[in-house]
Amino acid sequence: MVARDLAIRLLTMAGGLVLAIILGPAAFGVWAVGLGLVAALQAVTRSGLGASLLRRAEPPTQRELNALFTFQICLGVSAAATGLALAFGLLPALGTRAHEAQAVSLALLALPISSPRVAPACVLERDLRYVPLSIMDVSEQLALYVVAVSLAALGAGIWSLAPAACASAAAGVAAGLAVSPVRVRPTRRLGVLRAIWRFGATFQLSESLYAVRDGGLNLLLLTFAGSHVTGVWALAQRLLVAPVVLFQTVGRVGFVAFSKVATREEDERQAQRVLRITALAAAALLATVVGAAPALVGGVLGHEWDGVVLPVTLAAVGWMVLGPLWVALWGLVQARGDLRGPLMGGAVQLAVLWTAAVTLAPRFGAAAIGAAFLCALLLTGALLYVNSRRFVRIRLTSLLLAGAIGTAAAAAGRAVAEQMPTLTGLPLAVGAALAVWSVLAVALMPRDLQRLASEAGVVRLLRWRGSAQP
Repeated sequence: MVARDLAIRLLTMAGGLVLAIILGPAAFGVWAVGLGLVAALQAVTRSGLGASLLRRAEPPTQRELNALFTFQICLGVSAAATGLALAFGLLPALGTRAHEAQAVSLALLALPISSPRVAPACVLERDLRYVPLSIMDVSEQLALYVVAVSLAALGAGIWSLAPAACASAAAGVAAGLAVSPVRVRPTRRLGVLRAIWRFGATFQLSESLYAVRDGGLNLLLLTFAGSHVTGVWALAQRLLVAPVVLFQTVGRVGFVAFSKVATREEDERQAQRVLRITALAAAALLATVVGAAPALVGGVLGHEWDGVVLPVTLAAVGWMVLGPLWVALWGLVQARGDLRGPLMGGAVQLAVLWTAAVTLAPRFGAAAIGAAFLCALLLTGALLYVNSRRFVRIRLTSLLLAGAIGTAAAAAGRAVAEQMPTLTGLPLAVGAALAVWSVLAVALMPRDLQRLASEAGVVRLLRWRGSAQP
């Protein structure tokens, strides 16, 4: 599943890069604000009630799924109606230039469209059926970027966002109906959700904080630092999409898996194993991005994007620390019903990033947000680790060792990319980073490298190829 989702996100990263080249930093910044706002509201409207159904022993009933769907669509319609009323009613009445707000508000129509997706996704994830879930994800992302890139190339600019977001939502629903037997319909009987409301609301608050963090950050950057800085930071986030999705995917699986584990000893064994493997994988992914960034900018994006290199580097260092901890511990503590760590982490990140957007970004640009992001991720990792000690005791030696390997690999790639900041230098920088990572991983973490290869299917592939030879 991890390899599949990484492949999906690499496709979406490529779509984002093409869109950034077509639109330029300023327009891409507005586009990113709109997409981030839609994602934030989707996180809010896709309530944590589904997580409550995942966590409990009994499977969800048809009445509960119908009530969940009704609740979701009501939230989606309300959010979309509010956004449209503000953009097309209140702002013009106040004499405010509402061109950009109107383009963004139309994208909110994707919220009610995506509502039927939630119930099938909940049932599939509960049963650990991640192949159909991946089909839904890839359908959404392909529709988003195919429509967005096509319309942007035709000159639609930021107005490409709304059709792309709506097409993405519709594609996800269509895929969900195709791969899942679950069918839902509206109902007035929402009382069945009361039993799972408390955990669901708390879980949703934890999840929504991170989406609101990003959506609010982009809005603040657009307001106080301008669209160019917003676009640079948005591109920096997209360059890190592969490792971030690795963390999200394994963490999502971990929540369901830890919900089925009964003993502390098994919790500790699984958490330690996941930490070691994820730290080594993250070191490879982050090292290639950081190492090759100058060549990517100089050879592909153009020098108008020079400001993206430093924030990408700073954010990658933070993810190298937090990511493996998040994967190993986030699902565990939430499966045990303790949401304080994730809630505190989200609140800390929101406060640090929003403060930096208002006070530092107008003067120092996207680099200030990269530095703030690094600090916020380190603080979140510390909070999550301390909070998790009530349930497990894990060693951080492997995290430090993998971080050292990733740093050395990134430095090797960066040395090549700075000498050859061209399209030719891009594969050379990536190759240098991966070569150093491979050598150091074999020398310092051989067992974890073997486990990583096995989890990614490399070992099975090599065995198959060997048996296929005459």
